[in-house]
Amino acid sequence: MACAAGMMFCQSVSAEPVASSESALVDGNCTEYTRIAAEFSHGVTAYIKQNADHVWLCFTLPAGSSSAGEFILRTPGLATPLVLHVSAQLGQWPLGNEELRPKEGTSSLWWNNTGWAAIPARFNGMEQGDDGPQPRFLPATGQEFQFSRTTFGPGPWTLGGGFYAVSDGEGDRAPARLDDDNGQPLLILRGN
Repeated sequence: MACAAGMMFCQSVSAEPVASSESALVDGNCTEYTRIAAEFSHGVTAYIKQNADHVWLCFTLPAGSSSAGEFILRTPGLATPLVLHVSAQLGQWPLGNEELRPKEGTSSLWWNNTGWAAIPARFNGMEQGDDGPQPRFLPATGQEFQFSRTTFGPGPWTLGGGFYAVSDGEGDRAPARLDDDNGQPLLILRGN
């Protein structure tokens, strides 16, 4: 991962929050962000915006990608890291606590996200599959998160995990990880 001076994500780099009047619309569009010099596998690029109350992250994805994935957030304010699930539904559970992980789409454990939001997969009707009607989802060119500083406390924060299916530009999809081969998160937010 390449890091640039003054950027907020990367090893031991810090910056001050922007003016509290600035914010981001959580719509999956990264054009309102300052680029972070953080690029991951399959051309995924991270962007950030923040103010005194919130941190916004936006990841650009190659055309034809899915914005779904599972991400692991670690902050000093969390007793246990959280798994943040983003697909057609949002959910969270403590890392390692499989009892709180939803097992099916109709589980009451979905939509329990507290202090964060992201863009669910964009439902686009039904299509006939081999096993009957199947939901159809539009591909995504970005995924955006909003995090509450009140909920997650001061840094450093790390975000690992990654996207399930990022396009390689040739019709195939593969996972794009935000952590290294040893499972260590590559996104580190300092100075928040």
